[in-house]
Amino acid sequence: MSEPRMFLVRCFQLFRELHEAVNSPEILRQVTTDVVEEFSSDGVVYLELRTTLRPLPTYRDYLLGVIEGVKSSPSVLTGRIVARLLISIDRARGVVNGQQAVTLAIEAARLWPELVMGVDLSGNPSVGSLLDYVSALNKARANGLKTTVHFAELSGSASEWLQFLQQHVPDRLGHVTSLSQTIASYHNVDALETRKMIVAAQIPLGSFPLVVRNDVRAFVSCELLAGLDPQLLTDDKGVFCSNLSNEFQLAVEYCGLTETDVFRVCENAIAAAFCSEQVKSQLRKKLDLFRARVPRF
Repeated sequence: MSEPRMFLVRCFQLFRELHEAVNSPEILRQVTTDVVEEFSSDGVVYLELRTTLRPLPTYRDYLLGVIEGVKSSPSVLTGRIVARLLISIDRARGVVNGQQAVTLAIEAARLWPELVMGVDLSGNPSVGSLLDYVSALNKARANGLKTTVHFAELSGSASEWLQFLQQHVPDRLGHVTSLSQTIASYHNVDALETRKMIVAAQIPLGSFPLVVRNDVRAFVSCELLAGLDPQLLTDDKGVFCSNLSNEFQLAVEYCGLTETDVFRVCENAIAAAFCSEQVKSQLRKKLDLFRARVPRF
């Protein structure tokens, strides 16, 4: 088994153990609040939190617990951080479960339109096919939700990626770790916006084994040089022990990002955020204030 695949196996084993530990609505609400506060303590001012629904005791109860945890977070109440929610479609749980997640996301977005923004197709990339979830993603979009997809995470599936993009072009792509294949494949996509989508991806460096980070380094550097729009994000930071500050540090160390590049990546993230233009305007003002006082490096 290759290093990236072994890495995934170990990670998903740990995820299962963590899920077992969150075994009551009270713990769920507290964990959710704690996660929001950890991001706020790291200086994050806009957060899109992704959650995979579980029966606690029902999927709807679980979602309500997460929403309550977000809304009651001190940093949210004081306006220190703006938090939004994405509902995960977990590939490991199958298509029927994915359809259920979308249905609940649609219901929640109608009740909390300023909080529930969209759905995120994620989970173990070695299970099932992206193509299995086209219908669920199209249903989400038809009901006003944004869609984001963990994409090109394992090598050897380039034809599947292209078939998927012909049937559903997500609002964002995440991970894109099999970068050389992705770059080779994207030239075969006809639509310009779809080609831009493939290479303007959200990249969590801290969750990559070193063998993959080396590929990412060249990819991110080429994106910036080509005038494209990569973004950085965290990925299960409690598991991979990499907060957003560390993601930027890795980007500087591995990808050679300059100060100008770092701020551009931040601007890219604001542009791609699943929030209103009013919130984006507020975030840009905060970034400008930070830029004016940050020490040069």
